Amino acid sequence: MRDMRDVFDAREYLQHYFVAPNVEDRFALPLWVEQVSQLRPGAHVLEYGGGPALYSVLTLARRASRIHFCDFVPAALSEVQAWIARDARAHNWRPYTRYILELEGGPHHDAAANQRESTLRRAMQRISECDARTTDMLPDPQPPYDAITAHHCLDVAARDAHDFKRMVRHLAGWLAPGGLFLLSTTTGTTRYTVDGTVFACLDLSREEVSRSLIEADMDPARLTHASMPVAGEEYTALHLFAGWKRS
Repeated sequence: MRDMRDVFDAREYLQHYFVAPNVEDRFALPLWVEQVSQLRPGAHVLEYGGGPALYSVLTLARRASRIHFCDFVPAALSEVQAWIARDARAHNWRPYTRYILELEGGPHHDAAANQRESTLRRAMQRISECDARTTDMLPDPQPPYDAITAHHCLDVAARDAHDFKRMVRHLAGWLAPGGLFLLSTTTGTTRYTVDGTVFACLDLSREEVSRSLIEADMDPARLTHASMPVAGEEYTALHLFAGWKRS
């Protein structure tokens, strides 16, 4: 099986999926915005397996003062670093910034968007590689984190349900008591395609993911789940989870 690092074209991926918020983004982002609003200001955040995408950390920048962003693919991190550096060739995240600000209920004109993007650039203090398949998953963590996100990566990296639980438990171990864990998965497929290359992924049920979070010390009373059916893709549904660690 080919390594994702050999086939993933980060720029093409962004231009295909992230020109402007699509129906899945408009389903997910309101939940993320609502959950992030409950974080304390000055939060320390880990975005795990973020790829080249910044839609998640644009929501987290509302509360975060320090963000550690990591991914398995160096080319994805290069795209993130280009945006931080204000490279003219970097991807344009402005449609997402304005939509997120609108969801928060405040001004969402260009001046407000400029301020949010500048806030995010200041907060993105650490960019590094990670590999969920390894024992340590991340060679340079700096816990405790007040929030950890893992969107559409753990179900791709894990070999089986037991391995997925290990990854969730490991990440949750870096989360501060009372911290927020945001997790996204898909269901309805055991494969996904990148630039014509097929990779395996886990078809995990809602119950399996919820159980993994609870076993990783998330408070069952503060575990939120939302799902939407998806047509025309390799997967059939999108699942979103927000868990708060026991205090």
